[in-house]
Amino acid sequence: MAEHIIPKRTYIATWATLLAMTLITTLVAFVDLGRFNTVVALTIATFKATLVVLFFMGAKYTPRLTRVAIITGLFFLALLLVFSMIDYVSRLWPAEDGGPLRCPRISDLLRFLRPTCTAGQECPRIKVGNWIYDPPHGE
Repeated sequence: MAEHIIPKRTYIATWATLLAMTLITTLVAFVDLGRFNTVVALTIATFKATLVVLFFMGAKYTPRLTRVAIITGLFFLALLLVFSMIDYVSRLWPAEDGGPLRCPRISDLLRFLRPTCTAGQECPRIKVGNWIYDPPHGE
């Protein structure tokens, strides 16, 4: 079976894209995006890893069985991450008043998604099923 020959310009374009994404990652690190700094950095890193796997490792031009193996590995990695997050969220949390450990409430989880609103600011209500969450108003 003959191997696919990748032109030099593809390697150069991939390399230039990786350099550009590294520059973008560095520049975004200096911008305060709050909790989304990590999300943006991981998104860029995932894009860069995909480029490396597809072009430098040649996965784009491999047989279907190799692609199935790669996709299966990514699927099980996703399962690992999802079950790790389920385990983390289901752990007992310390109560704010110093009381005994307890399971997290929806308000505890949503606090990480939406910061406390400041005075005079319109705070949107969050609806989860039949439950409505009103963010606390700060001073």
